[in-house]
Amino acid sequence: MIEHVSYNDDNLCAGYQGLEGLRNQNAKSLSLKANDFRSHLFNVFPNPTKGQLTIQYEYDLSSIATIHLVDMYGKIVLQDLLEPSIGQKVLALDRLPSGIYQLVINSDERLIHTERIVVIQ
Repeated sequence: MIEHVSYNDDNLCAGYQGLEGLRNQNAKSLSLKANDFRSHLFNVFPNPTKGQLTIQYEYDLSSIATIHLVDMYGKIVLQDLLEPSIGQKVLALDRLPSGIYQLVINSDERLIHTERIVVIQ
């Protein structure tokens, strides 16, 4: 399982494709680099949030997608799954301290969405 993520957002895009570092299933770290792909297939709200985050998606998932919420130190603080046919997922963030987090969603070893999330407690 990946225990550390480093993130590089050169283009300040809302969504990205491309994924480096996930080929080795025993990898302890993951490096992400943004490109020019912008994703409008995910609606994440409310942001900032006080404890509950909703992810609505219209992405045609061929398999279950993985959600990671990463703190500013690169530590994965929440991990969950998106089912291919559901279209919505609600995450409980009420146990997280206030701060800025990175939401990372990937499917089939490919990054399909990332977004900054602000938690206010």
